[in-house]
Amino acid sequence: MPAVLASLRISQAYSSALEESVQRFLEMLGKLNRAYLTALEEKLLSVLEAEIRV
Repeated sequence: MPAVLASLRISQAYSSALEESVQRFLEMLGKLNRAYLTALEEKLLSVLEAEIRV
């Protein structure tokens, strides 16, 4: 997944209304120093997107 697409997905999923643990997870994903998400990170982001209906 290109870094720009991952960053866009992360910023779309982020909301101040989310639980603090979810906010921190998304913040940490956004700070990664690599241009891709691992398979597990991708799955977790997909689950969050589905739950918050991004």
